[in-house]
Amino acid sequence: MIDAIAKRRTTLNGKTYEKGAVVPMPLQQFTDLEPTGRFERAPAKSKAEPKAPDRAD
Repeated sequence: MIDAIAKRRTTLNGKTYEKGAVVPMPLQQFTDLEPTGRFERAPAKSKAEPKAPDRAD
């Protein structure tokens, strides 16, 4: 699943999204809908870096 941003108000899979809303969808669905101009790819979320365990030597 990827996040896409709605460029205008649109209904997708029976749910209405306002302009600027983040819409989760499978990559294939995004690829199919990209030529319509209704969605743009949202920036990837940064993953939290795992903290190194404290070493009590």
